[in-house]
Amino acid sequence: MSLLIQLANVLAPLASGRSFNIRLPQDTAMPAIVYGINSQQTMRGVNGSTGMSRVSVQIDCFGKTLASAYEVKDSAIAALEAAFPVVEVSHLGDSHIEEFKRFQTTVDVSLHFIGA
Repeated sequence: MSLLIQLANVLAPLASGRSFNIRLPQDTAMPAIVYGINSQQTMRGVNGSTGMSRVSVQIDCFGKTLASAYEVKDSAIAALEAAFPVVEVSHLGDSHIEEFKRFQTTVDVSLHFIGA
């Protein structure tokens, strides 16, 4: 099963089912999650490929308040940690999007993925 499908399955139940790959559709109700793969590196050992990749996934979490965006972020990280060996979580920043009356917090999650 591809990594994108696994990410979709893990994140789909969160944010009232509003989880999207790459882009937040216009007029989406809050809360919501947008995710995308930033990079993927094949891990190699002494004898070649280990069959594992280190993957960087950006998670953008949206809410009507910053606190609600953080709740979505925390549940997304917990879901990813339950599904994958998570190596590192980096907080990239927060923003308030006045025009759309929503808050956003962004994290980068580095995880290990076994498979193609």
